[in-house]
Amino acid sequence: MPRIAVSSFKDWNDFARWYWALVKHQHESNKEMKTLVDKLTKDAKTDAEKIRRVYEYVVTDIRYNASWEFGIHGFKPYNATSIFARKFGDCKDKSTLINTMLRHVGIKSYPVLIFGAQWASENRGKEDISLPLISHFNHCISYVMPDGKRPGMFLDGTAQYHPYGTLP
Repeated sequence: MPRIAVSSFKDWNDFARWYWALVKHQHESNKEMKTLVDKLTKDAKTDAEKIRRVYEYVVTDIRYNASWEFGIHGFKPYNATSIFARKFGDCKDKSTLINTMLRHVGIKSYPVLIFGAQWASENRGKEDISLPLISHFNHCISYVMPDGKRPGMFLDGTAQYHPYGTLP
């Protein structure tokens, strides 16, 4: 059957502005989270070490719950303080928590929407990826901005069986 796809976004930049406006307020911290981040990064000598410690905390101590959300939380993460308190979340929740915790120690990182999983790609029909649609994505990771000699890097908060520095 023929398929018609329509987007209300003018272009990908318009989509990116919309998505950031939707999720940026979810990156809020509280005293308990800041206290833990301070404890995790207390003896870290470099930003890379701070990033590794935050990443390892989120990957190991925040349970990955790959639920199928309906409504707004199908693509909008929960607030970082909620994720931190309940100790579980899906990919966009874990990305939000990583970004929020890193921001507390002065490291900029942002959510990145991707289409992950090779098996999912094999079953995917032909799509016009020039058309800005949320349906082009099924996963969210974090991108840590480069700073000085430290290069930028991608972090997948759901990659509990992959060591820091690798991207499955």
